[in-house]
Amino acid sequence: MVSETVTRNVSTESWFDQARFIPPDAIFALTAQYIADQSPKKVNLGQGTYRDEHGNPWVLPSVRNSRKLLSQELNHEYLPIAGLADFRKEAAKLALGPELFQKQQDKVLATPYPSHH
Repeated sequence: MVSETVTRNVSTESWFDQARFIPPDAIFALTAQYIADQSPKKVNLGQGTYRDEHGNPWVLPSVRNSRKLLSQELNHEYLPIAGLADFRKEAAKLALGPELFQKQQDKVLATPYPSHH
């Protein structure tokens, strides 16, 4: 009986007939409008790469700066539990001011956590 039902349903109805309609993604409609626009001053800020005035890819400054990190041969290890030592030091200087930091730096920078480096 089960096989008869399945055979009958498949032969009379597509699986896609039962699929719920999902409206098209708005970004694709926006991209289509961009392509159709004849203005030489148009700028596509949708998916893909940004372009400069010459049509070449424009790399975001944040991406360009992050690439500099690659040249530092980082090993992608997690930081020690106390965090990056140089950052802690500079943050303490900023929070305490240079004079108080100078007097208290041994206490401020001491960490109860052993370093794994």
